[in-house]
Amino acid sequence: MAKSSRDVYCSSDWRAVMFTAGKKSEIGQRLGIQYTKAMQPSVPVSYGDITMEFHQESMGLMAISGVVWDAGLLMVDFLLWAKAQNEFDALSGRLLDIGCGTGIAGVSALLLNDSNNVLFTDIDMLPCFDYNVDQLSETQRQRQEFVTYRWNETNLPESFQFSTSTTTGSGVLVSEEREAIVWDTLLCSDLLYEEKCHALLLSVLHRIAFKRAIFTYKQRHEVPEEKFFEELSQWCTVRVVNRETIPLVNLPHTSMSGLFVVIVEPLVALT
Repeated sequence: MAKSSRDVYCSSDWRAVMFTAGKKSEIGQRLGIQYTKAMQPSVPVSYGDITMEFHQESMGLMAISGVVWDAGLLMVDFLLWAKAQNEFDALSGRLLDIGCGTGIAGVSALLLNDSNNVLFTDIDMLPCFDYNVDQLSETQRQRQEFVTYRWNETNLPESFQFSTSTTTGSGVLVSEEREAIVWDTLLCSDLLYEEKCHALLLSVLHRIAFKRAIFTYKQRHEVPEEKFFEELSQWCTVRVVNRETIPLVNLPHTSMSGLFVVIVEPLVALT
C-alpha cells in the first residue's frame, strides 16, 4: 500500500537528516558502487515487466561518468515509485538529465512515461550512452536529444532555454517561434562527487528555469556537500524523501548507506 503524501518527506530539516551522526556513509561505502559491479560490461536494471542491460565503459572506475553508480539505481527505484503515485509527478513534461553519463536517469524516465521529452547533457556523449539509448523504441528515441555542455561555459545551450516551433506551407517555412522553456523536472544523479564543480553546478541551476530537481545524492565529503545544499536552500526548498518510502528494486539495501533522494523546488514557483 502506498504511503500518503504526509509520509513522503522526512519531518526533520535536511541538515538533520543528511548531516548528523548516524546518517553519514559508512566506511567502505563512500565510493558509491561495488568495484566488481563497476568492472562489468553491463548492469541489468529492472522496470517490473522488462529488464534493460545498461552498458558501462570498459575502463570501469576510471570512466567516472560511464559507470552505473548506486545513485543511478536509486534514481530508477525512486522513479518507479513516483510512477505509482498520483500525488507526485516526476516523469511528465520536459525533463533535463544533467551530467547524464550512461543515461540511466533519462532513459528510465522515457521508459516509464509515454509522452514526456528528455534532453540529456554531459561534457561528451559516451559510447555506452549511445548504446543504451539505441535500446529504446523508435518512438522513445524521438522524444530525446543530447546536447554537449560543460558547466564552466559562460553561455547556456540554446536548447536549455528555448524551444523552437516552425510552421510550414507547401514545403516552405512560413514562420518560426521561440518559446522560453520551464523544465518540469531536472534529473541530477550523483553530481556532487567533485567539490571543485559545486559552484559551477549552482551557477547552472541559477540560470535554468525549472519547477523541481530530483537529486540522488551520495555522501562522500560532508562539509562541502552540506555547503552546497545550504547555498541551494537560499532560493529553493530542500526536502529529503523518507528512504522507507521507496521500495528498492534495483539497489540492494546494503548499498543505501549515505544515499539520499532530495527534492529541490524554487521558492518562486514557475509555471
